[in-house]
Amino acid sequence: AGGKKSIDVVLPPIVTGSVAAVIGFALGFAALDMASAHWGVALITLLVTIVFSVYLQGRGFIGMIPVLLGAVVGYIVAIPFGLVDFSAVGQAAIVQAPHFTFPNFGSELAATAIFGIAAMAIATIPESTAHLYQISLYVDHLADQLGRPKQQLNEYIGLNLVLDGLGDMTNGLIGGVAGTN
Repeated sequence: AGGKKSIDVVLPPIVTGSVAAVIGFALGFAALDMASAHWGVALITLLVTIVFSVYLQGRGFIGMIPVLLGAVVGYIVAIPFGLVDFSAVGQAAIVQAPHFTFPNFGSELAATAIFGIAAMAIATIPESTAHLYQISLYVDHLADQLGRPKQQLNEYIGLNLVLDGLGDMTNGLIGGVAGTN
């Protein structure tokens, strides 16, 4: 027995949802700390994002990206306050190959780095599971409203975790760290 049923035993929705909430609260406190230096820009960005979320809902693709639109407006608002530094843009090469960093397993810090990154990768499991459960609920609710068959995306939780793991391994091979979906 494996796959979704095993994950549901170890990480039921109540656990994954709680983990996602704790991560969200932690990020909220970090955001407040970062915003405290420039409350005006932060509040304008927040209000614009809320307005986009409310008034663009149900308007096709544009209604699906209110957070991105809020970030763009926030970026534009930050420019006159001198919070955006364009100096690196003028110094950048027009075309440049990316810099890849490959692991150095002979380093004294290699084991520490491996365990640290592995811990981060494992910590993303409940978060990724919670995201998929929430997306599945949303999509199935929308399907009910539209009179279409439910997609049951939560049945793909195992595939989601395998692909997350492959992404984390790929990131590690080129010098990056674990990510989340």
